[in-house]
Amino acid sequence: MKQFSHLTPEQRYKIDALLNSSQAITQKEIAEQVGVSVSTISREKRRNSRPRAGYQAKTAIELARKRRYKKPFKIQGKLEIKIREGLEKEWSPEQIVGRMRLENIVTKSTDFISHECIYQYTYRQQKKGDKIYLKLRKKRKNRRKRLKKDDNRGKIPNRTMIDKRPEIINNKERIGDWEGDTIIGKDHKSAMLTLVERSSKFTFISPLNAKKANDVEHKVTTSFNQIGIPIKSVTFDNGHEFTNHISMANKLNCSIFFAFPYHSWERALNENTNGLIRQYFPKKADFNDYSCEYVAEVQNKLNNRPRKTLNFQTPIEYLKNMKIAFEN
Repeated sequence: MKQFSHLTPEQRYKIDALLNSSQAITQKEIAEQVGVSVSTISREKRRNSRPRAGYQAKTAIELARKRRYKKPFKIQGKLEIKIREGLEKEWSPEQIVGRMRLENIVTKSTDFISHECIYQYTYRQQKKGDKIYLKLRKKRKNRRKRLKKDDNRGKIPNRTMIDKRPEIINNKERIGDWEGDTIIGKDHKSAMLTLVERSSKFTFISPLNAKKANDVEHKVTTSFNQIGIPIKSVTFDNGHEFTNHISMANKLNCSIFFAFPYHSWERALNENTNGLIRQYFPKKADFNDYSCEYVAEVQNKLNNRPRKTLNFQTPIEYLKNMKIAFEN
């Protein structure tokens, strides 16, 4: 294991969740779950914690970003055109840099360009009145749920918990293992189902008529027939809308697992994807105001967005390279 690691935002949010968990957990256990050394966790706490607030991922990300700040590289010419094209597609700066390297657009003279250079470029342009900075993703607020004695979540009968999930699923060794969730619209009057394939990161989004178990069961079972990608397992959170999980498993001929209550990092991919979806459907939005065509357009954008974990391929490109035929 490396003695030092540059942590990603996702890793910092995971550290935040573990450190602020109601359960006692050691730095060694945190390091094992995050995938870094114990010294990295210790250094991260020491450098990025605050006396009163303690460790918060949002603050840690900003402090780390400031430390890496260098004299801005002047972005111009063809490089600027390519970067702006990526921003217009609502790709993150990291995805833009990764994609340019994948396509051999970055030359030896600009090989050192990083996502931080692009962030600084957008900030400089903002001061000039350029609105390109609006294409950057909105930051997610850091909220931590607290377990209450009268909380009814997690009481779904006959669940199979995530710790019983086979290693082939945990290691993302095949196509067909999914994570599922629902996101809620304004005043809890609308909802959408989100499904993400763990290996390819392919995302499916579909409006729900109601956030009730029967409606969700119908939507989940019909959605997989519509997607056309193999379905071998699904891992849900503990929302009561997934109470009909046994019926769903029988109809889909797959295994269904549940993350432990308030362990959002056990479904990190789905949580991260929901954050990306919220860029297009804000928390105060009524999903009934959006057309099915718009929902499909957002889904298409996400599935054509390069992903770092796929070596900056898009989910669709990854599936095609794996020779998976599907309806997009």
